[in-house]
Amino acid sequence: MYNRLEGELLCSVGQWHIPPGFKAADASQGHICYDVIQSNTEEAVIVRDLPHSVYQESDPNVRAYGLKTYMGHLVKSSGQIRGSLCVAYQIDFLPSQDDQRILGILASAVGNEDSHWQAEKELVESKTWFDTILQNVSAGVIVIDAEDHRIVDCNALAVKMIGTPKEKIVGSVCHRFSCPAQQGDCPITDRGQTADNAERVLLTADGQSIPILKTVIKVAHKGRNYLMESFLDNSARKQAEEERLRLESQLQKSQKLEAIGTLAGGIAHDFNNILYAIIGNAEMSLYDLPEASPARYPVEQVLKASFRARDLVRQILAFSRQAEKEIKPVQVNMIVKEALKLLRATLPATIEIRHRMSALRNTVLGDPTQIHQVVMNLCTNAHHAMLEKGGTLEVNMNDVDLDAGMGTKYPGLKPGSYLKLAITDTGQGMRPEIRERIFDPYFTTKDKSVGTGLGLAVVHGIVKDLGGIISVHSEPGQGSTFEVFLPLVHMESLPEIPAPEAIPRGRERILFVDDEEDIANLALRILEHLGYKVVVKTGSIQALEAFKADPDCFDLIITDMTMPQMTGDRLATAVMALRPGMPVILCTGYSERISEKQAKALGIKAFVMKPLVMREIAKTIRQVLDE
Repeated sequence: MYNRLEGELLCSVGQWHIPPGFKAADASQGHICYDVIQSNTEEAVIVRDLPHSVYQESDPNVRAYGLKTYMGHLVKSSGQIRGSLCVAYQIDFLPSQDDQRILGILASAVGNEDSHWQAEKELVESKTWFDTILQNVSAGVIVIDAEDHRIVDCNALAVKMIGTPKEKIVGSVCHRFSCPAQQGDCPITDRGQTADNAERVLLTADGQSIPILKTVIKVAHKGRNYLMESFLDNSARKQAEEERLRLESQLQKSQKLEAIGTLAGGIAHDFNNILYAIIGNAEMSLYDLPEASPARYPVEQVLKASFRARDLVRQILAFSRQAEKEIKPVQVNMIVKEALKLLRATLPATIEIRHRMSALRNTVLGDPTQIHQVVMNLCTNAHHAMLEKGGTLEVNMNDVDLDAGMGTKYPGLKPGSYLKLAITDTGQGMRPEIRERIFDPYFTTKDKSVGTGLGLAVVHGIVKDLGGIISVHSEPGQGSTFEVFLPLVHMESLPEIPAPEAIPRGRERILFVDDEEDIANLALRILEHLGYKVVVKTGSIQALEAFKADPDCFDLIITDMTMPQMTGDRLATAVMALRPGMPVILCTGYSERISEKQAKALGIKAFVMKPLVMREIAKTIRQVLDE
């Protein structure tokens, strides 16, 4: 028997000629083999006359099998005690010297074999332990032969990420799946690094690229060098980082737009005051000129250009969301012609403009400024698409009647009558992935110095608000066509446009307040021309003092909003405290402090935007005074 100690048990791990029922493991204390192991002797141990020895009681095998003689030898390997090799006899027997020598030789052989067995067992346990770690680690792992760069092992997560059976991964060159861009430039085998941590790419079996965070270390095993490579899927973090950068970019652009909006408000205030002076003086000049005077034409052109400039300011304020939309019936053909006239003066000679206005019906409900913005943005976009090589910009407009069966061709449109505006360019066209995102806010294919990514997003928003749709048809190298559908307004549903009335006049007493002397003097001329008795003040404090002196002296106060010392709304509040119900008209070139709704809540009778046109202010005055 070859016995070993396993804790407190004596275990028989090898037996020869053992009787039936032999217990292979038992408590070690009292057994002869246990005493041999504890003796640490190099000689054979012989015990005779076992029935009359202490082992008759302590070793259960002596009594159970009628043992008479015992010969045992310590088993060692590399100086370490492994166990004992013994022979038990059922006769009284004195083993010879040869018997003892043979047992010693066998014990030595068993020790050597046990050493090999133990090493193999430890190797299996070690491999099992390593495989357990390898398969349960929360990262993909591949083991690479550093000499030929072939994969020799991988774990289950690596198999899952690569997407092919392990048998097809093992034996492949590592660059087939891992870091294809670094082939021939491996940080460890080619550049001599001992480790590498970097963001790389993992190629799946079907050719997809997965961003990974990779760590590689160099290890040696049995005289050969290997690379232990672990990697984590970095897609989610990469997407989160891209989303963070996108949101930061949007925030920066939004902040720029906010700054532009603030600047636009300031410009609008000053520019509207300038326009008021131009329009007012031009209107007064027309009244002073005879109908047949040739001087009337240039003055009328000045007025026309000034009204266009006024609409431009409104467009700037609408873009920066600081002006309310003016929804009314709009003849789109007039806006398109006006936009094309402006474009002809600005587009290079390499771009030819063609247009065909075949719409018999072209009236829609909308804001003229916004519709002008749609046309200009789409045409400007077409211009940029043809900037390098030139081409043709074609604008077509016609009216269409859509029935229920055409819903699949134009999803989102209800059956009815629509104005169709098509703007086509012969530029470079768009790839499908670009075309799908063309209306996304802040998405642009232009250089940052040229585009903001807002033009088409704004157009899409305007068209949607008007109850229409916009679509794009484009292929690379074949140009692009943008189609806009806007609901038509039936002529019978439009209110009748009243014939121009005579400008209303009056004889009431008006206090006019504006801190700009030129505007105050112009208002004096206009209001006196309309028949009113006017007192002008260029300061709100002076105006309040004049009113305090005689509150019943005035029938109406017209005041600017933005003034030093006291704003127009505060002046109105002070005046109405002195004389409740006192009519006040508040004028502004632009103010973010107060809206028409807020002004009405204060008791102000009317809220008007500069530049003031004589007919409009005359009508407003009469409406307030005649209430």
